[in-house]
Formats: sequence, structure tokens, C-alpha cells
Amino acid sequence: MYQEKFGSWLHSKQNSKSIELLETYEEYNKNIDRDLRTKVVKYVKNNRTKYGRALYKTRNCYVDDITFEAFIVSVIETIEIENMKKLLTKAIDIIMQDKKIRKNYSRDDVLKAIKVYSFYHVYIGYAFEQHVRDLIKSDDNYEIYTSDTLDLKYAIDMQVHSKKHNKVIGLQLKTFTFSNLSVDKRKTYLTRNRNAIVEKYCNDVYYVFHDNRCNIISDDFDCLIHYEKACKGKINYFFGDKESFIAELRRAFERVEKVEENRNLW
Repeated sequence: MYQEKFGSWLHSKQNSKSIELLETYEEYNKNIDRDLRTKVVKYVKNNRTKYGRALYKTRNCYVDDITFEAFIVSVIETIEIENMKKLLTKAIDIIMQDKKIRKNYSRDDVLKAIKVYSFYHVYIGYAFEQHVRDLIKSDDNYEIYTSDTLDLKYAIDMQVHSKKHNKVIGLQLKTFTFSNLSVDKRKTYLTRNRNAIVEKYCNDVYYVFHDNRCNIISDDFDCLIHYEKACKGKINYFFGDKESFIAELRRAFERVEKVEENRNLW
């Protein structure tokens, strides 16, 4: 049952308690409507708020193969439990100042929504990055590099270097809700990706989308989606698979090499 409900890779990293927690948080996530989601995301993800700053370094709490339960404990220990309680109370107080939120939601509703964005979405994002790294590392031809500069300045989560082609492809990992962003917001990603290519941090950029169970989501069965299409076009979502991912990564490098060869002919 668990393996059907969650992606098999994510399931393989969990104990029974963590699977129960993932199911609980998944239900919380489903029940958050747009108004509450918008308010909570703005506060939790804003590095100018005390709560946002406290959560900013949660990457340090994630290690390979960590369970969801252990990740939550690690975050709380890092922030310190009494400080966490104070920050949560303050966050709820601020969000409840909105009349519409106060009218339609209880403090417990707001708390659940905050936890979804403090733990659940953060964990799934980091876990999916590990999943992609594991897939790439299964082929000795590839090397992976990551840095905060690449992420923040160029919207690239990892550089993948092909030893065979001596080329670099940048990967941006996103949930399938990326296509719900405004046109202007997606344009900022497009610009940052183009700058990465112009400034020679990579030869090309592709997006890899996932759901909340760490399953790869493809576009018309393509697991790697070129950045121009990902940032401009409509994505037709289907489930992808790891075999397709590796094959497509290989073809992406072949395309990059072909473009370079054609350019040299001129």
C-alpha cells in the first residue's frame, strides 16, 4: 500500500513512522486553499522574517537517505525547540492578523499549513535532489557540481559534466506547480538560465519536474525539458522513469556537442 501511495524511491528511504508522517502531511497539503497557502508561503519563505531566516539553512539538516521523521527532528534541534515554539507562535499571530484568514481558519489550520512549508515541501525538494544525484551517479561518465551561487544567481540546482563530451548541462529541479507561476516570474528564471549559458557556467539548461512523492514528471514523456520550453510553454504532465532520464541526459549532451560542431563550421 505504501509503495503504491508514495514513489518507490522515496518509500525505500522511510521507516513506518516517517511514512505515516508523509501521509499526514500530504493530507494537510491537499486541504490548504489558495488564500491560506499564499499567506503562509509569503511568511515562511521570506528570508526577511524571523521564521524564514530560521529555516533558511535547513539544507544543513538534510543528509542522504535521512527519513522524514529524522529530518523534522534535525530541523527542530537546529533551531532549538523553545525558539521554534516562539517562532511558530509569532508566525501564527502575524498570519492571523489578516481578517480573511482570521474569519475562515483556526490557529491549528494555520499551524498545519506552516508545518507543510517548514518540513514537508522542504524535505521533498531536498530528497528529489538526492534522487536525481543518485540516478546521475549510476553512470560513471557524469560528475556533479552544486553551489549556492549557481542556485541563487543562475537558477541552476546542479551542473552535470559529461567526461565523454567535456560539456556541462545545468539542471533546475522544480515541482510540477512551476507552470502555475506568473509569466513574469518564469521570465526571471529564463533570463537567469540564459545568463548561465552566456557566462559559460554551462552549455545548456534543462528542467526536471517532480511531484510530492519524488516521482519524475515528464512533458509528453520527456523527463528533461529544455529551459526555454519550461519557462515559456505549457507542460503536459506524465510520469517519467529513471531509464528514460539517463537516456535523455545522454541525448542532451549529444545535442549540445552537435550544436558546437555546427557552430565551428561557420
